[in-house]
Amino acid sequence: MPELPEVETIKTALEKAISQAIIIDIDIYNKNLREKIPDDFSEKIRGLKILSLERRAKYILLHLEQDFCLILHLGMSGKIKIYNQNYNREKHDHVVIKTSKGIVAFNDARRFGLLTYETEKNLPYSKFLKRLGIEPFDPNLNEIY
Repeated sequence: MPELPEVETIKTALEKAISQAIIIDIDIYNKNLREKIPDDFSEKIRGLKILSLERRAKYILLHLEQDFCLILHLGMSGKIKIYNQNYNREKHDHVVIKTSKGIVAFNDARRFGLLTYETEKNLPYSKFLKRLGIEPFDPNLNEIY
């Protein structure tokens, strides 16, 4: 399972590759991950701009236009593959997101990963994020806490 530093590294690589890009298209080859990818996933995020990326615990959050946030978790065996343009689908590539800056493939052999969306206003109440502890570099994490 990717640990926190690896998730941060992946978030940083995604940030360099697709921040400020427009999501052009999404190909979903398998919706059955840890939780089923919502049926309207492609419809909701297609055409939106990726405004910023954030790591929250082991989740990667892609903040999008129109107050949407894409939530990504790699699970036990998940990987993110980034391509400029030339992409050939590989085994276990379950979701491929084509952007104006490149292509991102979500690959997960065990399918324990997660890919969903939430509105920004509901993000703190998301069942995936609401019970997470304080971040390691949060200024509130001090001797009093």
